Amino acid sequence: MMSAREKIDKNILGEIKSLGNPPETVKETVLVLVAVVTGVKKSDEWINGVKAISDPGFVKLIQEHDGTVPSKAAPALKKYVATYKVEDVKSKSAAFIAEWLHELAGSGAAGPTKDTNPREWAVFEQIDLNGNGSLDMDEVKVALEKLGEEATADKLLPQLDLNGDGVITFDEFVTGFAKSGLGKVTAESG
Repeated sequence: MMSAREKIDKNILGEIKSLGNPPETVKETVLVLVAVVTGVKKSDEWINGVKAISDPGFVKLIQEHDGTVPSKAAPALKKYVATYKVEDVKSKSAAFIAEWLHELAGSGAAGPTKDTNPREWAVFEQIDLNGNGSLDMDEVKVALEKLGEEATADKLLPQLDLNGDGVITFDEFVTGFAKSGLGKVTAESG
């Protein structure tokens, strides 16, 4: 049985190009595909997606794709799979692409998600007191105080805040989870 990726060929891409002004779900599907395959940040311009899939070598890039998601494309892929289900894509051709994008995201190639890392997500949600999807120093301190570890907040935040912006995203949380020993602390406390 062919994988979703193997079904994506020049005929599929040709059908999508022929749509003219496709539904938003098809546009997003193609723009995320281009970001994943080329390793660039997702464009918001449909014309850029059409240009990319019109390139004769684009199908080869898809077929030779190694199953990884470049860091620049990962946020777009995560947002896409959180927003659209395969059945939301009302184009048979684009549905093959949507299926492959969902397979990539489900494999963890785009980084951690609440589905691929449910244990970490549960801990992250408990610490994220304001529900904004990131952790600030105050939230980390409150969580560690509950565990009797208040002195470690100042040491922990820099270990988890990989880009130094003062907040911890779920990606950063999962990446630093094991390195910091937080996994051991939460496992013992839970």
